[in-house]
Amino acid sequence: MKAAVLTGFGANDCVDVRDVDEPAMRPGCLRVQVCAAGVVGAGWRARCGRRRHLDAVGGDTLMRSFGVVRARGTVVSIAGPPTPQAARENHWRLVARVALWFMSYRARAAARRHGAHYRYLFMRPDGDQLAEIARAIDDGDVRVVTDRVLPLDDVRTAFDHLETGHARGKVVLAVTD
Repeated sequence: MKAAVLTGFGANDCVDVRDVDEPAMRPGCLRVQVCAAGVVGAGWRARCGRRRHLDAVGGDTLMRSFGVVRARGTVVSIAGPPTPQAARENHWRLVARVALWFMSYRARAAARRHGAHYRYLFMRPDGDQLAEIARAIDDGDVRVVTDRVLPLDDVRTAFDHLETGHARGKVVLAVTD
């Protein structure tokens, strides 16, 4: 029988359609033959959308991010407007919290319209976390997909390639001494 097998985390290249053995029937289970299936966009988002989504771009991309999380899901942004909650967690003064309430209103309202939550994440350098990520990559627990490596002088070529939308993985600019 054919099955879609998830081979890792990521986009379509992590789904492998292949022949697999028939599953064994367990007590209390019912076998159903599916002849056709369809998905309605709103229903798919409500049932199968992501629980969390990380936005690293901001702007219109942040606004579209609320459409890909399921109900009560969370969009975390490192590029959108900071929220009063983020200011409170970082012990900022009341004036800053009020200003951030106005700055982040549009994003928070979009989250409410989609039944989601919006959080802003302040990025902080952490050597221990970077070492843990490097260890996970070295151990093969995390796979980094690289489309191409270009010298830093070819930055325009790299951006042109990214704008085509055909990059399958990261485009890396190599810095040499």
